[in-house]
Amino acid sequence: MPKLLRSAFLAVLLTALMILAGCYSTHSVISQKYKYDDEISFTIDKVQEGTNISTGNGYYYASRGHKFVFLFVSLKNGSSQKKKLDFGNFYLLDPKTHGKYKVEFAMLETAINMFGSVDSQIQGNDTKKRKLVFTFPKDETPEMFSVNDVIYKINYGSNAN
Repeated sequence: MPKLLRSAFLAVLLTALMILAGCYSTHSVISQKYKYDDEISFTIDKVQEGTNISTGNGYYYASRGHKFVFLFVSLKNGSSQKKKLDFGNFYLLDPKTHGKYKVEFAMLETAINMFGSVDSQIQGNDTKKRKLVFTFPKDETPEMFSVNDVIYKINYGSNAN
């Protein structure tokens, strides 16, 4: 690819990424260790909200009256054995309606949105980062979630954007 064309492509790509990044509101969270099971723990690193997801093939849009909520999680396997993960066991909870909202997508944490598997594995003594995507009512703030039927509160920091 000629240098000028490559530079133009990179400029368009960076501009698109900046525009898309501006479509999300980001909330900082207070770091807290949660329990996935007896050997796997996780933290929520941040929470984002937006109405679309950009992929290399186009966009996914939240359904009318809803938004996407992204939980950025870091999972740590404290055992020496490879363990199974099932992100289908993660739900956002709406305390007003008592609705449960399941993970729609489990994405790899990269600059470009790349889909991972809802069913996954984590190596022994390893850490894995994922961006879990939920569809959630547009006018609500996610405050509670459940993992393997245990309910937790999202502890937001004081400097949410």
